[in-house]
Amino acid sequence: MKIIFLLLIALTCNVSYACSVPKPGFNWSKDDLIEKSETIVLVKLASAELDETSTKYTLSPIKTLKGKANKIIFWSHSKKHYESDFSFHSDAEFWMPNIGRSEFPCCICGPDHTFEKDEMYLLFPDAMGSMKSGEIIKDIEKDEWYKYVIDRVNG
Repeated sequence: MKIIFLLLIALTCNVSYACSVPKPGFNWSKDDLIEKSETIVLVKLASAELDETSTKYTLSPIKTLKGKANKIIFWSHSKKHYESDFSFHSDAEFWMPNIGRSEFPCCICGPDHTFEKDEMYLLFPDAMGSMKSGEIIKDIEKDEWYKYVIDRVNG
């Protein structure tokens, strides 16, 4: 009986840490992400304000690919910046479902993107639950994800 009781407690605790409502874009395919997003924008970091537990990022549009974009505010709890661009997004790993540059920690219901000065990011601000919603773009001429998104938006 004690074992069953301990198993029930363990399962209940595990469930309590899961996301009850994931952010929009969660588990969308790359094509759904592009099609369903109302706004797709290439951004740069305008400012970052740190406090004890999070960072408030203000992002400025460089180029709007779809919809209309003004300054975008994004909160992150991560202290580590993931700057992998998957070799200009040509690595096969990136094209797998639910893969992106940012971690997906417990309890925030989406990837925890971070942003750094002088870098560009392809942002899907209304679908921040997608792992591919905040990819770093190091070169718009070479980046396969950027080209893929442009082709789908213009197609």
